[in-house]
Amino acid sequence: MKSSHRILAAIGLLLIPMLASYGCNAKPPEEEPKLAHQALDQAKQVQAEKLAVVDWGQAMQSLADADKSLKIKRYGDAKMFYLRAESRFKKAYTVAKARYDSLLREVDDNQTAIASHYGRVKAQLASARVPSKTKREMEVTCAELDKAIAEVDKFRSSGDAIRAKLSSQEVLKRVYDTEKSLEKK
Repeated sequence: MKSSHRILAAIGLLLIPMLASYGCNAKPPEEEPKLAHQALDQAKQVQAEKLAVVDWGQAMQSLADADKSLKIKRYGDAKMFYLRAESRFKKAYTVAKARYDSLLREVDDNQTAIASHYGRVKAQLASARVPSKTKREMEVTCAELDKAIAEVDKFRSSGDAIRAKLSSQEVLKRVYDTEKSLEKK
């Protein structure tokens, strides 16, 4: 019985330096951080930090854990956290992309409605039936609407879907209000 303990102790003493040298020879992850940061960049393109907040937060936490593990030279943990971060950024991208595309469809629908109603406003202003005082007032309103419509276009073309949607909703309401007020005069 005592000899078996001695044998186990001797094996343990031999294994400790071997395992320690294995840990020292481990290399820092190279590909995993690149992949995680590529997934992060892709998720940023669809505003995942705003459209997939929970998934984005989990991905950022995994990335922070990976960086922390890398700093203290726990390369195995760092690799695992980088892989987890990549996976979570990809999930955030998928969730955000669906929401992003939906927002852009709403913006496109709003822009179509704006163009239609604003065209009617302009046509009414061009007609001879509108009094000159009302035309002058509406020209100021139309100048403001032109700026607001340009802002929606700017947000849309820059890919800022959230601001484009909010701005297009506001412009659409203002165009409707302008159209209704013109009809009353």
